[in-house]
Amino acid sequence: MVSSGASAWYRDERLLIPLAILVAGIALLLVKPLLTQPVLRQTLDASLASTAATPAPSAPQVRPNLPALPPVAAPVQYTDLNGVWSGRYEQIGDAGDFSEFRITQQGRRITGEGATRSQALNDTARYTIEGSIDGMTVRFTDHLAEPKLFWCEDCQYVGTVNEDYTRIELRATCPGLCPGGTMVLERFPPDQPTLLL
Repeated sequence: MVSSGASAWYRDERLLIPLAILVAGIALLLVKPLLTQPVLRQTLDASLASTAATPAPSAPQVRPNLPALPPVAAPVQYTDLNGVWSGRYEQIGDAGDFSEFRITQQGRRITGEGATRSQALNDTARYTIEGSIDGMTVRFTDHLAEPKLFWCEDCQYVGTVNEDYTRIELRATCPGLCPGGTMVLERFPPDQPTLLL
């Protein structure tokens, strides 16, 4: 009978390290003769050489059944007002949207054309503009393509364009009884189709 204070030999921590060394020595004695056999040695050398000679792939592998992603286009950098714009105007008693506003800039001179829809008049008018840009300050006058009853004409617009030429904010002063107002224009995305009203 074993006393309660004594522990079994396999539970004794002092014996674990010598036991592990003994097991490793026996394993080495058993495996060493196998490694010295010529056939086994050649097989081992060949398998090690083939894994070392296989280069790692330089590019990630693409599965052929997955569609390729389209290239990412670099953002467009604008340096002038040339292009197509859209926006909104607001004045006392009316507001409207610009579906398309084409601006051409040659040096400091700007010209353009566009169309706008008045909510109050429930009508669309086409117009042209003439003006200039000085630094970031934009000035132009609008002219209706054909006279229309109750439409303001020859309004003077003054405002600024932002640093990346994608947004223009303007204030309008109109002659006669036409109220002034504000206009905000933003550049159409280059890949979006546009249609004049």
